[in-house]
Amino acid sequence: MRLTLNTVLFNAAGAGILLFLGVYMTNSFFHNEELPVCRARYGNGLQFSLQSPSGKKLSNIELQARVPTREWGLLKNARVIESQDGKAQYLQVALGPAAGSEMSAGQDDGDESDANHSDGVGFVWAPPSLEGARAACLSFRLFLPKDFSFDIPGKLPGLYATRTLSDLDDEAVQSGFVSRLGWQKGGAIGVTLTTPDSPDTWLGTRKEGWPVGRWVDISQEVVLNAPGKSDGLMRVWIDGALRLEKTGLNLGVNEGSLSGVVADLGYEQKSPAAGRLTISPFIIQRQ
Repeated sequence: MRLTLNTVLFNAAGAGILLFLGVYMTNSFFHNEELPVCRARYGNGLQFSLQSPSGKKLSNIELQARVPTREWGLLKNARVIESQDGKAQYLQVALGPAAGSEMSAGQDDGDESDANHSDGVGFVWAPPSLEGARAACLSFRLFLPKDFSFDIPGKLPGLYATRTLSDLDDEAVQSGFVSRLGWQKGGAIGVTLTTPDSPDTWLGTRKEGWPVGRWVDISQEVVLNAPGKSDGLMRVWIDGALRLEKTGLNLGVNEGSLSGVVADLGYEQKSPAAGRLTISPFIIQRQ
């Protein structure tokens, strides 16, 4: 059969379309559009300010007064520092042998009930604006120095929902959940999740470690499960990239709402290595 020029061009165009569709479908299969960071999808948020009404950085006493319940280490192991231009404040926390040294200059070493905690700090932020919230986004920035030791697992802030504050420090919560971002030995990124059915479950990767020597943007999203269902979810972004997504969760909150932030910062046990970490003020957005 004699082929005309038009026939050849038509067949070539058809083959080109099929090739384009094949490449597009393959690319879509292996490169799904990544979900935007929760802070870009949620509404206006509330910030845990480290600034006094006069515009100055909080003193340790003022910082402790902001969190009058369930706090430890704020007088001895923490201080609020400012950026060079004085426009931003950060919380710096001493760990290991550095804890309780120059951070506590001028403080009374016997004025805190933190005997059960080795170093670092711990407090709770439960803003009233979270009442009724079934989903929330927690965002902050973290700086770990280049020589930061990951020889012992550690904890960073995370969202929680419990009936009582005592659940935060018990091995198993009575209802709801507690989540703490943090690291495993070696520096792996993840979250320790505690629920009534599953105490201290590690969710995360053991391959990718926390960046050091620079500021890191962190966002955690939690959506509570519907009553009686296991359809809750948790996501974590590091520098805008989704690093953890866990769906099908029963977070134990059939009624009620998210409570706030459990801000425990430090090693899970006494570390022989002195260290520090610096964290920006938290921002909570709700739905």
